Amino acid sequence: MTDEHIARIDVTRLPDDVVALIDRLGPGDELVITRDGEVIATISGGVVEEGAAAAAGAPADSASATAARSGA
Repeated sequence: MTDEHIARIDVTRLPDDVVALIDRLGPGDELVITRDGEVIATISGGVVEEGAAAAAGAPADSASATAARSGA
């Protein structure tokens, strides 16, 4: 998926329990999203590099997460 085709959603639109799961993701951890038992997406934990800018409103120690459609 190229940068111009990356889907984005602001975390404030997600339910609190989902945000909590994302916040707990560590580097290399994955949160698998399913529909009717089928994987439709994954959210992967990343690392916030020292000195890197964080998203506005994000706690400095929260995991960086990106959503990727399954099979992309």
